Amino acid sequence: LDFNLLSSRSFVTAIEQNFDPRGRFQCAKFPLYDEIKSILVTLYGQYCERINTEEETATERLDCVGMYAMYVLYRHLLPPNIVPDAKLHKSLWSVFPVMCPVMELYGPLYFIPREFMMSYAPYKAVKGCSADIPEIRSGAAAMVIKWNGSFKARVAKIRLDTLRWIAMADSDLSPTVPESHSRTRNEHDDEDMHVNSLASSVASIEAATSTILQGMKIAHSASILLHSQLAAHRALRLNYDADHIPSLMSLMEVLKSIEKLLIVRRRSAVLSFQRSTLKMIASNILKKFDKVRSFVDQCSSSTDFSRNSERARSITRLSACLTALEGVLKGTASFSCIRRHSIAFSIAACMDTMILEVFSTDDLLAVEGYLKDLSQISSIEETLKQVCDCSFLYFYRDLFPECVSRLYQSNLN
Repeated sequence: LDFNLLSSRSFVTAIEQNFDPRGRFQCAKFPLYDEIKSILVTLYGQYCERINTEEETATERLDCVGMYAMYVLYRHLLPPNIVPDAKLHKSLWSVFPVMCPVMELYGPLYFIPREFMMSYAPYKAVKGCSADIPEIRSGAAAMVIKWNGSFKARVAKIRLDTLRWIAMADSDLSPTVPESHSRTRNEHDDEDMHVNSLASSVASIEAATSTILQGMKIAHSASILLHSQLAAHRALRLNYDADHIPSLMSLMEVLKSIEKLLIVRRRSAVLSFQRSTLKMIASNILKKFDKVRSFVDQCSSSTDFSRNSERARSITRLSACLTALEGVLKGTASFSCIRRHSIAFSIAACMDTMILEVFSTDDLLAVEGYLKDLSQISSIEETLKQVCDCSFLYFYRDLFPECVSRLYQSNLN
């Protein structure tokens, strides 16, 4: 791995750049800054599209912070005779900061996008994309105060969704008792019962998996809202509204309720459905490549197959990639992060123009969806532990007396 990194074109070009502060720039063999800009535009767009939607997880906002660091790298790599991309700068200034003016990195460390850009990559030539630090903080504070008006309503919706979900999860994830059959069965009855049982089993697995993922979505929403509300007020030195304390406590209750149900009370059921679902997803991916395997085997056994031709080398490479893919998909139902990446790399290696005859765009989109599902299902417990972790409240311990007072008052009432 180290050798591959050192010999890669991007790494060698990066370490050979002349970052002379006097402005001299040693031209690279290829424009590294263009490659970084292309990656930056693609990833930034993907992350921003998911923010404030049902598909958002706990990582998109933090990933966007990395995009701003990548933009600073792009600006530093840019030769002095090339003008920075004004459209990209304007997008970084106006899209993510409007959705998330303040981002908590860890504890008392916060990230303010526009402030970061003015400090490390200013571009005053772009109209409307420059401001003083006090002006940036004032604008961010105005947005946070505006959002305070709908905070209680948003929390109430999350709480209601959680109550509905808990009732549904208790039913879908409860142990099932097989039905007894007292009548005499013949061979056809056994076959029909087996088919019906299989269909019922698949349906129950899909329903349970959907319920688990729905709970994780609610947990993500509660965690993001709790983090953003506390971080924004602390970073911008705004006072907490006393009426919002019960809502903040409700978000904590939501997180701990979901964690307790999925990781403690229904843990065995979650693990059982998780293993079954992962096997189904792996089987679905293999089925999508059945036609590709048949195509490769047919080409290999054809009479006009010449091993020295370019087509023969492609067929051999495809056969090796398919074998690797089948090897990592079959076997145990445990899909670690390394194994999931191996699956993705094997699939990427199989993507050759030659297989377009039997592998359509719809098949590719379906496989991408399966890979996404595989990642979500295989990391349920790790994701829940991360999302439902409330240890960050240590840095907001000044709210503890008020929370205790509210609890005491609620008990009295």
